[in-house]
Amino acid sequence: MNRGFTLVEMLVSIGIVMIIFSAGIASYRNATRNQALDSDVSLIIQTLNIAKTNVNSGKKINCASSLEAWQISFSQSSFDLQELCGSAFTTNTYRLSSNNIITANPAIIKFYALGQGATTGTINIGSKTITISSTGVIQ
Repeated sequence: MNRGFTLVEMLVSIGIVMIIFSAGIASYRNATRNQALDSDVSLIIQTLNIAKTNVNSGKKINCASSLEAWQISFSQSSFDLQELCGSAFTTNTYRLSSNNIITANPAIIKFYALGQGATTGTINIGSKTITISSTGVIQ
């Protein structure tokens, strides 16, 4: 009796292992992309909430005059948290951790002082959409 494997059996086994390995790599890449996208979306929502909290509490960092609004100014791969009092003063700049592109309409979302609401808008990043209502609700 022969013990061992034939060449055909070895090639079939290696082929099956390679197919399973390829599927695993594709799943891993997809999972890491989704994780980076979720991280970026979470950062944007967190920054919007910071602006909303700052304006509701009347927090001023660089303003010598009265506070008009806190705003987030978006570009393709970054965004700035700014306080607005006559001029816009950038307090923080954030960069995306992924290769996704931000498209915001409008490019500046404002949360107005004295409970005057917010700029209505949408922010798209990858396959995710964030909406801001005129009352400042972030979804």
